Order: sequence, then C-alpha cells, then structure tokens
Amino acid sequence: MTDALPETANTWTELWLAQCERDPAAPALLSAVPGQMGLWNRRELEQRIEAWARRLRECGIGAGDSVAVLLPRGPALVSAWLSLQRLGAAFVPLDPAYPAARQQLILNDAAVVALLSDAEQAELLPPGVACIDVSAWGEGLPAGESAAAVLTHPEQLAYRLYTSGSTGRPKGVLVGQRGLATLVRAQAEAFDLGPGDRVLQFASPGFDAAVAETLVSLGAGATLVLAPQAELMPGEALARAAQHLAITAMTLPPSALAVMPADSLATVRSLVVAGEACPAQLVARWSVGRRMVNAYGPTEATVCASVSAPLSGALTPPIGYLLPGFEALLLDAEGQVVPGAESSISGVSGVSGASGELCLGGPALAWGYAGLPALTAERFVPHPCGRGGERLYRTGDRVRRRDDGQFEFLGRVDEQIKLRGFRIEPGEIEALLGAEAGVAAVKVCLRQLNETQQALVAYVHAHDGASLDRQALRRALQARLPAHMVPSHLVLLDPWPANSHGKLDTQALPLPCAADSWAGQEAADDSLPRDERENALAAVFAEVLGLAEVPCNASFFDLGGHSLSATRLLSRLRVRWPSSADLDLEQLFDAPSVRELALLLAGASR
Repeated sequence: MTDALPETANTWTELWLAQCERDPAAPALLSAVPGQMGLWNRRELEQRIEAWARRLRECGIGAGDSVAVLLPRGPALVSAWLSLQRLGAAFVPLDPAYPAARQQLILNDAAVVALLSDAEQAELLPPGVACIDVSAWGEGLPAGESAAAVLTHPEQLAYRLYTSGSTGRPKGVLVGQRGLATLVRAQAEAFDLGPGDRVLQFASPGFDAAVAETLVSLGAGATLVLAPQAELMPGEALARAAQHLAITAMTLPPSALAVMPADSLATVRSLVVAGEACPAQLVARWSVGRRMVNAYGPTEATVCASVSAPLSGALTPPIGYLLPGFEALLLDAEGQVVPGAESSISGVSGVSGASGELCLGGPALAWGYAGLPALTAERFVPHPCGRGGERLYRTGDRVRRRDDGQFEFLGRVDEQIKLRGFRIEPGEIEALLGAEAGVAAVKVCLRQLNETQQALVAYVHAHDGASLDRQALRRALQARLPAHMVPSHLVLLDPWPANSHGKLDTQALPLPCAADSWAGQEAADDSLPRDERENALAAVFAEVLGLAEVPCNASFFDLGGHSLSATRLLSRLRVRWPSSADLDLEQLFDAPSVRELALLLAGASR
C-alpha cells in the first residue's frame, strides 16, 4: 500500500505537499464528529491549511513561536496543528479533559504567544498571552488572496508535548521537525500505510500518539478519520465505529484491544499495539487474517523508535527492530556499554542475549526538556563512543537482544509506570500528596489485583495525631492531575513499614480492598446485599475489580473501575443475565452501584 516518500523531505510540510502534488483529489480527512462532519480531499485540506496559516500570520504568529492548542478532536484541531506547522511555529497540545489547573501550569511553562481555542479561555492565560477563538474560521482563502508562505525548516521546533514528571510537575519534551519527517517515513513503511488506507485517530489530543496518528497518516497519503469521543470507547462502540467508517489501520494499547468483541475489526488490515506490554494471548487472538505489529518508543524519540516483525501465534511480542535512522546501545547500571552490544544501527544487531538499559540515538531524538537543563543532561547523555556533539536518550527500559535481532522488553530500571497506555511518573503524584497537610510519607505504585485489573495505589502515612480525609486528598489530586493519574485506592498505613535499613519495605505493602477505594468512607452503611440478585451482582463486581468483596451502595468507578474494566463488567453481565444484553456504558454510568444496577435489571426483565 505504501508509496515511496521523498527521501529529501526533512519536514512534515514537505512530505504533505508532495502528497498534494501527487494526487490532489485523493481523500485526506474524513470527520464523523457532529457539527464538523465532512470529507476533504488533499487539495481542499491544503486550502484550509493555507487559510488558517494566513489568519494566524495576521494575528502575529510566525516561525519560532510556541502556540497552545486547546480544542476537542475534530477538523479544527487538525487544521490548527497543520497550519502552525506551515508557519514554522511549534504547537503545544492541551487535552480538554485535563483539569484547568494542569492546563494553566502547562501554559505558564511553555512560554506560548497565544492559545487557539473554540471559546474564551482568559482565566487560563498568563499575562500578555492572547486567546484566539477559531470556532468561526472558514474553510479556505477568499478569492484573490495569496497563501501564507511555507516557513518550515528541519531545525525548527515542531511541537512541545508535556508528560508526567518525576519532580511533581509535568515536563515539556521539545520535538524537532527533522524527527517528525523521520517518523512519517519510518512508520508509513513499518505500518504499511499509504493511499487507500483509512486511519482512525484514536488517542486523546494531549498525547504523542495523537500527533503520530495525524501527521503520519496524512504524510503517508492515507485518509485520517475522526470520530466522536463516545464512539471511541473500547468495546462495542469502537467496534461499530471501525466497521461503519471502514477503518483499515489503527493503533490501540493492548488493554483497549483486550476488551474488543472477538468478531470486530473485520475491516482493519493493519493493527498496531503500543503504549504498554502486549500479552501473548492478544497476539494469538488478533493477528489472524491481518498484519499486526508491536510498536515501541518514548516521546523523547519522537513517538516511535522500533517496530516488531509481523506477529503471529501465542507468543509474547518483542518491541522489535529499530526504525531507519535510529541507533541503540545497551548500557549497564554504571552507564558503560554492555559487552557484545556495542553496535546496533537501524536493525543491525550485536550479540544476542546481551541485556541492559536501552539508549537511543539518531535524528529523531528530542531536543530535551524545556527549562530543565539538569534533567536533560541526566537523560540525554553524551555518546559513550566519543562522537562529538551526539547524544543518546536513556529510556529507562531494560531490554534484551533476541537471536533474531529484535529487542525484548524486560522491565524498567526506575519506577515509571505504564497503565492502560498512559505513562505515569509516581513521583509526581507522591509530591502532590506529600504536600497536603498531615501527610508524613507517600508511596505510589501499580498493583496487579487479578489477571486483568491493575490499580494505581497510593500508600499514605499520617503525621502523629493527624487525621486524613480521603475525599479531601482525592479532590486535591483531581484538581491538578489527569484522571488516569489519580490513584484508584488510597491505603492509610500506620505504622509505616520499614526494613532493617530504615527504608520502606515494599514487600509489606498490602493489596488494597474496597475500604481503601474512594468509596470506602461512604459505603459503610446499608452496604450488604438485600436479595439474591444483589448478591450475584456484587460477586461479579468483585471479580472484575479484583476485590474480595464490594459494598452494594458504592459506585463501580469509585471502587477502582474505569471504562475498560466497565466493558469487561458488561460482558460478564450479559452472560449471567440475558435481560442485560442491551445494557451499555452510558447506562452503567447512570446506575454504577450494585443496588442501582439491580433495580435497572429488574425493570429490564419484566
């Protein structure tokens, strides 16, 4: 499917313009978002990009500026990102789902000259930064007006993306134009994307995967497909959307793929899993009849650094071969090159079996972290082979080289967590909790509650005589953190378990129970099952959540549930109660407790 992309192109804009010249009438953008529905071919999308770039230029935005974009998924979001690329400006994606305090923190840190939004956002903005309302901007240039000049070059900043930070604040990763061009060419080939493909934009706007889905699809000549958020919920909703929109290629985290109906994704011929480790059973289930690969890469390497060979069978997938242009060295705990792993460039492997921390080099490396020179120096280290000016990024991932030359992920050398495709630094959560009154010590970690349910758990020790309010701590976190970073359980520990060296004894940390969830304080009264239906429902809730028992008056979501585990719950309910066959996530959100759901099912069975 892939058409050859120009090797001389060193920016995304050059790759895109080459596609427009090749076939201007080819479909480029399909939107099924209500109020923004439509199909744009390459010529029409290019006219839209030109028009937006001209208007931005008239607003004083130009090459080298950083501009925040706070828009929901839709054509306006795509137009904003692409027109800023045209001007040589860097975009700063803001996720509309993030709490206002976090959006404001990013805006203050990013030194933006403007914010593009669909409404007035003055309360978020630092002094002197304008909010530009783009909701009324039209499709193309009025007759007779010239387009804005292309001001992009390879050494410019392309975007600044904020990820979880171990110091208590998110950190801004600076990604350059050359890295984007490298990404587009490499992923177009590795994912077998090209004209005729329809690629679903699945990731949320604040994540690097959304940038890749957008820019790689259009740069490779495929059609980017936008769907409303409600239709992207993994499970029945996403299955219907993929079928209805005739999606041929998509990228999903394994935890989302795990809850997809077995007979879904029939139109998808290229399936990419990424963002977290992929279990072998998912490969066995989903690789049949399509091209399935496992992709790996940190934001600091422009989204993706390696892709596996096509997967098959019930085998744990490797993280693959390096993409073209990348170099990898394996370092030991002292920062020395692991013997036998001195050379690995673009898939050329050293000695099999060698393991160590994966360190990446090449043109796709990010520039570093904005305003954090010490952290940049710690993670982006000088090339150990003495190449002047070249750097390697220390990923923190421990890997092994297999006999076939592919890398296999072995674990982390630090405490970074991957949960449902999200990258989480527990230190950021610990710093926020530790700053709350009465808190003496905090430890945040990921706990496996059953085969499918993982929980982000905060263990907290109070100062002597202090009484901690679990809900107050929850509100403090929700005001500052994205939902995926708020622990689902908070365990109050007294005493704080210590080993013989006086350090925290992590082996002594108990698994959380229902009383440690956010529902724990409110669910004590009237929590026992009142009849057989409630008793059976409570057992299903407990099974899905990985808890010994659950209170019948507590919300599934306050007990640690989320959208993916809710999909598993619905599947089990449909097997147990045929009358629940039409039950959907929206109804579960409206009736989230055992008691409320029992009443709903009783009405459906009449």
